[in-house]
Amino acid sequence: MISTRTLIANALFCLVLAGTTAQAENQTLGFQLVVRTIESKVLEAPGVDGKILVLEDAIGTAVFEDGRLADKSYIASVELDNGIGSGKGYSVYTFVDGSSITASFENTINADGVIGVYTVLGGTGEYAGAGGTGSFQSAESSWEDAFLLTGEFNLELP
Repeated sequence: MISTRTLIANALFCLVLAGTTAQAENQTLGFQLVVRTIESKVLEAPGVDGKILVLEDAIGTAVFEDGRLADKSYIASVELDNGIGSGKGYSVYTFVDGSSITASFENTINADGVIGVYTVLGGTGEYAGAGGTGSFQSAESSWEDAFLLTGEFNLELP
């Protein structure tokens, strides 16, 4: 027969174990983003019309569907052939509370605009240990020196 003391000890052990079992959480964060290039270097391929390489450093502000704001900074390299091409780079979204999401991205560029995908590399604060994916695409705007995009992150949080 099991003693009352053993039953209580086993029950407490189960409660402690249940409280420490980590459960992964999935979170989708939709956003709109305005970005502006702060530095750009354009290199034209010698002897090849329309072929260019672009390195850029840019900043922006994202407004998330839940109303939160994030400062965005990114670097990118883009290869274009007569205005059509692809790029890749790295982004950091930093929220007002200091939490951040860091991601790499790849995109394609054509006459219709930009479309791309994110790979979440990690984060800090609320997003520490984050992984996941995301996507973004350009949206119409009348701005000449800024770009409007929409997108979302599909986060996997520990």
